[in-house]
Amino acid sequence: MKILVVDDHVLIREALRGVLKELRSDAVILEGSDSRQAMQLIAENADIGLILLDLNLPDRDGFSALAELRERYPATSVVVLSAQQD
Repeated sequence: MKILVVDDHVLIREALRGVLKELRSDAVILEGSDSRQAMQLIAENADIGLILLDLNLPDRDGFSALAELRERYPATSVVVLSAQQD
């Protein structure tokens, strides 16, 4: 299974990659640091089965990215992982 992790914080992406590999050692983990990179990776990898999406991205509102993903890739599962420090 291919999984795309979209988060602008490299430490979060590394931690999620580690957890995902522990849960499913055969998973292929792709990483994007912003929505532009994420959309490019999705277009290049039609077999992505799961997207883990941060809503606080540097180049775009995560909700609009989520709406585009739902419209363009309705069969792909998307899980929102997002947090605020406050």
